Amino acid sequence: MNNPETEIRQLMQADDPAALEKIYCYAGRELYAYLVGLTGSGVEAEDLLSELFVKVAVRRRQVAKSAAIRAYLYRMATNLAYDRERQERRRERRQQEYAAFRVMGSPPPAPESEEMLRQLRRGLAELPVEQREAVVMKTYLDKTFAEIAVLTEVSVNTVISRYRYALKKLKNYLERRL
Repeated sequence: MNNPETEIRQLMQADDPAALEKIYCYAGRELYAYLVGLTGSGVEAEDLLSELFVKVAVRRRQVAKSAAIRAYLYRMATNLAYDRERQERRRERRQQEYAAFRVMGSPPPAPESEEMLRQLRRGLAELPVEQREAVVMKTYLDKTFAEIAVLTEVSVNTVISRYRYALKKLKNYLERRL
């Protein structure tokens, strides 16, 4: 029996619509979990995963030609998540500019555990993309460093360094905020 990537490649090159279903069965749940880790939101992850599959359908020839389909899908997911994050930041900046013209009450204080999660998400958002990927894949997806290296197409030592630097930055970030 062919490996899943070979079968997916063949289906995509033949413009067979079943290729998308195969890709979803092959990596959909894992990509969803990864996107939840990157965005902190199941709803946002679902939206991004849908967008990813639209792009896969449009770019099926490029996906079929990629050396490692799973790694290509992770890269697409990462790019979509960070594009969405940039859009959200621009939207928030515009809202803050408009907020100067209206009176707003302050929100009630959040419980300490929720504040910790909020600060952790903010800290993750401030990490360089490569470091955030390492943390999300290791922590949320329970990937080994070797698996992360394959998916991100870098050496295991690079993944370990990124992870270590990310944890150090997160620790410093949280110590300053809490």
